[in-house]
Amino acid sequence: MGLSAKGRLPRRGGHTPCNDSYTQGDFVPASRDQSTTAETTKNIKRIYNYPMNDTLLLGFGNPDRQDDGIAWHILQALSTKLGLPSPDSYEDEFPENERLDLLFTLQLTPEMAEDISRYRRVVFVDAHTGEIPDPIRMDEVQSEFQRSPFTHHLTPQSLLAMCETLYKHRPLCTLLSARGYRFGFARELSAESDALVPIAVRLVQDWLATTA
Repeated sequence: MGLSAKGRLPRRGGHTPCNDSYTQGDFVPASRDQSTTAETTKNIKRIYNYPMNDTLLLGFGNPDRQDDGIAWHILQALSTKLGLPSPDSYEDEFPENERLDLLFTLQLTPEMAEDISRYRRVVFVDAHTGEIPDPIRMDEVQSEFQRSPFTHHLTPQSLLAMCETLYKHRPLCTLLSARGYRFGFARELSAESDALVPIAVRLVQDWLATTA
């Protein structure tokens, strides 16, 4: 399923979130025989408006402010590393593929709780400042309503809590954050942050492999 450049999954009709009788990662009614063929499972996903892939890479930040947009560069580099097509600009959407879904947005919004409820795994990608000493961190995201240091920003923890509360599903989530050093009005990364991009790509690949 393609992802909208405006930061939402496109709608093709009604959506049935995960619940006790219809669980993510299963995509078939609980009463259906386990011998259901792969093709039938794909058809069921289409009917219930689920993405064809079970993994979402969700990057956020502002690429017009240098290192604040490092998530975009990480997603683009990962897409290239996996042999997938990728757009030249963050204003365009990542093309559809059969391996994983990639989405970049300026910031997380409450509406995305429904979007992540459709996936088994979600990788959030963001920048951090010098308040976090590590150049790169990768931490499991806990379901927790929390206050963001920026009142207009929604954190991955809060978004996951909304997903769990509203849609009764908690995808496996991790947050990869890379250090930003310069936040001027430019689209190019600083040399320091640019050097972190391939490291971040390897960390995401390792996480995807260990949670497959």
